[in-house]
Amino acid sequence: MIQRIASGVKGLDDLLQGGIPSQTLLLVTGPPGSGKSTLSTEIAGNILKRGGGVVYAITSDTPNGVRNKLRIRGYEPPEPESLKIVDCFSWRYGKPGENGIRNLTDLNGLSLRIKEGLAALKDKKEVLLVIDSLSDFLMYSEKNSVYKALQIISGEVKRKQGRFGLVVLEEGMHTSDVLNTVSYIMDGVIQMKMEGTKRLLRITKMVETNHPLNWIEYEIKGGVEIICVREFFK
Repeated sequence: MIQRIASGVKGLDDLLQGGIPSQTLLLVTGPPGSGKSTLSTEIAGNILKRGGGVVYAITSDTPNGVRNKLRIRGYEPPEPESLKIVDCFSWRYGKPGENGIRNLTDLNGLSLRIKEGLAALKDKKEVLLVIDSLSDFLMYSEKNSVYKALQIISGEVKRKQGRFGLVVLEEGMHTSDVLNTVSYIMDGVIQMKMEGTKRLLRITKMVETNHPLNWIEYEIKGGVEIICVREFFK
């Protein structure tokens, strides 16, 4: 029987038959401002609150920025060592930060840092990997090299029960061929979008899960909350 890991996001675990399947890598895609990073941060915080571990590879903020973002949302890790940040941002200042990569073409460095972070959290029952965002690597690196790195990272996630990953991708920045290839590598795909003042989400793919394909409304009230889940299972 497949192990599922609760995201802690109201409504999402109901849609996924109890949680995100273990040993999976999921794509979270949508236009800017649709809530992708908020969703990833909330799931990361919930894992930390339960005593799990998080490896956070981020291209748009410093390690201290990531910690502050989690702290503001009330997700102070009970153990500082539970949060491993892969610094994919500080290279912009001309000097990679501690546990960082040289630049956004350093895919070997990214894979190695993620592997090291996951290994350091090997005693945790639940471990989440977040990559936010893959779009930056696709802008700087050769696409086939990015796909290869993703497959290597996916293998690391699948190496141990209790692990799963979220990979953020900006919609509208990439061709359909790129989106299709990245989706193919992934075990699941969550799409997010805005329609007027409404925020909508749908699960287009999820391994070992019977889920609705409809667009479902959600709100961000300090965190992500999916609305009216029950109606999709009538």
